Amino acid sequence: MIIRYYTTRLWIGTPPQKFALIVDTGSTVTYVPCSTCLHCGKHQDPQFDPDASSTYKPVKCNNDCTCDSGKNRCVYGRQYAEMSSSSGVLGEDIISFGDQSELSPQRATFGCENFESGDLYTQRADGIIALGHGDLSIVDQLVDRGVIRDSFSLCYGGMDVGGGAMVLGGISPPTGMVYAYSDPIRRYVLYLSFI
Repeated sequence: MIIRYYTTRLWIGTPPQKFALIVDTGSTVTYVPCSTCLHCGKHQDPQFDPDASSTYKPVKCNNDCTCDSGKNRCVYGRQYAEMSSSSGVLGEDIISFGDQSELSPQRATFGCENFESGDLYTQRADGIIALGHGDLSIVDQLVDRGVIRDSFSLCYGGMDVGGGAMVLGGISPPTGMVYAYSDPIRRYVLYLSFI
């Protein structure tokens, strides 16, 4: 079985460590393999080394997270429909999307993976970038900090071609854009352009 997915680059830490992450609109935790990982596969980039980042901070146990057995650190765990899983500790560091991004580097919370299984273990990509709704989603973290508006869009190139674009927070609408609400209960907006 061939598994296909789209990835984007994310830089984490100071100095930045580079990762190729699967773009997942259903996930709520962004994570990368940690240098302390006990069971992680061989992926395309080196594992994240928290000790090599001067801006990394572990997320200490608090009422808003699941804590490790020693009540020292926040942890996460995810299991997916195809039976792969990921678990680890939560950390906070500077993230960026590289030189082509207009978004300046920001602090964000992410998972430092200590265990992975199934397809996550065998895939070439390093981890997952979470675009779903949840406190740990990259989109929701940036929205909560007032850095972007609550929207994103994805435009993929062909599987064999590559390329594409990911826009976080939307773009300025073209002149002459007319807005029509499609369904007020669902709170989605339909954009129509008349030229």
